[in-house]
Amino acid sequence: MGRTSYRSTRPEFTFSYIVLAGALVLAIGCTNVSMPQQSADNVKSIRVDPTIKVPAAPDVDGAVNVRANLLQGLLLGASPLPRQVGASFHRFMDANDVKIEEIVLRSFHRNMKIQGHFESREDATATLELIVLSYGFKMPAFDITKNQRRPELLIEATLRSSDSTVLWRKREILMRSSDSTQAHPIWALWKNPRLVERSLEQASCIVAYRLLTDLRPALQRSTEEAPDGPICDPVVQIESRVECKPGVGCVHHKTETWEFKPSRIPVESNCNSDIGCSGQ
Repeated sequence: MGRTSYRSTRPEFTFSYIVLAGALVLAIGCTNVSMPQQSADNVKSIRVDPTIKVPAAPDVDGAVNVRANLLQGLLLGASPLPRQVGASFHRFMDANDVKIEEIVLRSFHRNMKIQGHFESREDATATLELIVLSYGFKMPAFDITKNQRRPELLIEATLRSSDSTVLWRKREILMRSSDSTQAHPIWALWKNPRLVERSLEQASCIVAYRLLTDLRPALQRSTEEAPDGPICDPVVQIESRVECKPGVGCVHHKTETWEFKPSRIPVESNCNSDIGCSGQ
């Protein structure tokens, strides 16, 4: 699968950016497949295929020299866009065991469990196949410093029956322009692989929520309108204990586990460009 790139983010390229975004929306809509009623009635349970196809590398805008960019912008009326560093960023992710396919798989399992509309089992009557068409960290439009990055993620989901017939298909994208995710300095992402993982986890949570919310009425599990959202909040659990040994002393052990869960009501959270977010 090819990767989609959106690099026109300077004010003078606003029109081109809008045209590209509009074309992408049309392209995504043309890939959708609706489910016949008879097929929907036969879907009793769903299995998420653990094998997820992903691009060879993410689409990542590298760092820029802020002073040089501002100076060139004043002199020439335009400054260069960030260069593409996806290949090296992928090596950084791989070295730190940050895998987009595992993040996406966790997000779909978690969303299915939380929404509770689909029975998930290995011997299911239908299989949900996922393809990550593109992902990465892109510069938001009109970023003066050009060093802030938001996650982008495009996923295609396909529901197949036991005889491999395509019952439903849809693509969903979360773009850099979304205010549902946090922007982080590119240097902070390079510095902290856990921040990379958390940012992609939040993006994946949102995309999974949207796709599964669309699949729900397709299977007529409910006639209710899909809720607005989601805001995928960080849910953090901290365990603290003190272990003491005679003649050795006491050691304080602190363990932090976190995950993003869909929510229509945002929680108070502490967000830091170096370490990400932690819920209260």
